[in-house]
Amino acid sequence: ELDSTSFSAHEVDPTRLVTGHRKFGDIWEPLPFDQPGEFSPIGGLYSCLQDLATWIGGFVAAFSPLDSLSHDHPLSAASRREMQQLQRFVSVSAIAADRQDEPHAARARGYGYGLNVEQDSRWGTIVGHSGGYPGFGSHMRWHAGSGVGVIALGNGMYAPTGRPAAAVLDLIMGEIGARNRPITPWPQTVAMQADVQRLVLDWDDTLADRLFAVNMDLDLPRNRRRANIQAIVDRLGTIDQATSVLATDQSVSPNPSTSAAQISWTISGTTASATVEIWLTPEAEPLLQMLSITLVVAQPA
Repeated sequence: ELDSTSFSAHEVDPTRLVTGHRKFGDIWEPLPFDQPGEFSPIGGLYSCLQDLATWIGGFVAAFSPLDSLSHDHPLSAASRREMQQLQRFVSVSAIAADRQDEPHAARARGYGYGLNVEQDSRWGTIVGHSGGYPGFGSHMRWHAGSGVGVIALGNGMYAPTGRPAAAVLDLIMGEIGARNRPITPWPQTVAMQADVQRLVLDWDDTLADRLFAVNMDLDLPRNRRRANIQAIVDRLGTIDQATSVLATDQSVSPNPSTSAAQISWTISGTTASATVEIWLTPEAEPLLQMLSITLVVAQPA
């Protein structure tokens, strides 16, 4: 909840109010607070950093798979994600590297639904917006992938807060190097991983029938898929199959997921290793729509 946000200055503790100013020559003149309704349609709200951070957090949370289970936000997660998608392209610009050994970057800018959206080749999606108001200027921006955000507020008319806020966020992103937050696979994805592990090491058509989406045998005939997988498994040597729980199986190491519906892991044998990757269908009861196994290491005999 935004407990410290209101449309009227009379609803705010006077000790918490910051006076806005307008520059006239070399003098900053204090401006009276407007009355409710005068500028409300363009964002005439009184708020604080904590509430603004909460507001940003509602947009960031829309990318979490757990957000769809929450009904605390007035907008659905799908609507908040759509607001943060680039709907109308505006421009693209190059960004010079800070060091000679770093590549140059590019940033495309556009508009979503009520929000500015930028696609940065280094960081991914950045969302935000500036605000100008009699006596004040503001800018908020956040990195959709990690949830890191910056809020800049100025008590001067149309204070140019956008550029310093962008510089600060770029500095933070450069320090943490986080293009995206870690992705947690669906429980169904983890369960499918265990099923596919059994299928790869000991093929069973009945199990394949239960796991496969309709595209699987169309993409690659089953007998050919089975032969390809078996040829790789034969090169792995001895694999410990004593445990069926992948998380505790030392011969199987998970790799970072790029989607909640995707997971990859490495199967290690005595003579070679292989990477297995799976993708699930976006259904209420997901099925296996992609299975890839690649020989990655062949130890010398």
